[in-house]
Amino acid sequence: MSDNINKFDREIWQKALILDTKLRQDGEMLGRNRLMKYLNTSEKLAEHIAFILKNRDIINCSNIICPTKAKDIELCFGDLHIPFQDRGALSVMFEYADLFHPNIVTIMGDLLDCYQISTFLKNPIRGKRLFEEIQEGKEFLYEVRDRYPEAKIILYRGNHEERIERYICDKAPQLAELVESLLPEKLELNKLNIEYITEPFVIGKLWHLHGSERTGGGYNPEHILNVLIQYVEDHFVTFHYHRSQSKTFKRIGNRYWNTNSVGYLATDLDYAKMNKWQQGFGIVEYEEDGSFTFHNKTILNGSIY
Repeated sequence: MSDNINKFDREIWQKALILDTKLRQDGEMLGRNRLMKYLNTSEKLAEHIAFILKNRDIINCSNIICPTKAKDIELCFGDLHIPFQDRGALSVMFEYADLFHPNIVTIMGDLLDCYQISTFLKNPIRGKRLFEEIQEGKEFLYEVRDRYPEAKIILYRGNHEERIERYICDKAPQLAELVESLLPEKLELNKLNIEYITEPFVIGKLWHLHGSERTGGGYNPEHILNVLIQYVEDHFVTFHYHRSQSKTFKRIGNRYWNTNSVGYLATDLDYAKMNKWQQGFGIVEYEEDGSFTFHNKTILNGSIY
């Protein structure tokens, strides 16, 4: 049995799925030892298959693809956490981005903080009520549309926007069917011609995710990209962690994956007074074949690096 864990064949995977399903029905879990025994795999391959089986629902996307043309320029940013956005950092970002004349703008989650409906202990006099946050978020989106009237603009749902869905489903489950359209309608996305996306998507050859799609267990923010590459195994950009990181992974056959974690654009938040966060944004230059150059920019004390 080959130890090439990146290319195990379909037959082994199908057998693993069948075995996993049967064991789950019996209330048992399929681990490394059982995989080695029943599928006659190496220990290394068994560990890899067990890892994928455990986490296969973490990124479940519908392969939304945005085609590119030569010289497409994307401005990507996220984690504003309105009403705690840093207006100075946003101004610095927009002034820099305007030099590139972006025709794609992606806002990659946590546009809103949804502070007052969060589950953590919060200051009742800090922040704004949810409808005030949404109104401020809508005003910001109008500013973005006015700044880039011809650009394709995408708003991605982050885990903070998901707070609205969780809150309503918990407090008023009878209204759950209204949740899906609630935020797009209140933000007037149709009027603004802004696309609302809730699953990881591709522009050219670059996967875009918020970062909260990975569920279960903790993570070490010092190794964000090392963790997420195990789920994506492709070029990707992530947000959510408020950390600026870039890393290229090399695989057999001279395959390279370009990965980036982009900083946030808010001030410090109540629940993380001491942190190692960095502010930042990304500029992506695309070629017609979908290849790209990613510029991961960090904002430090009002200057861009």
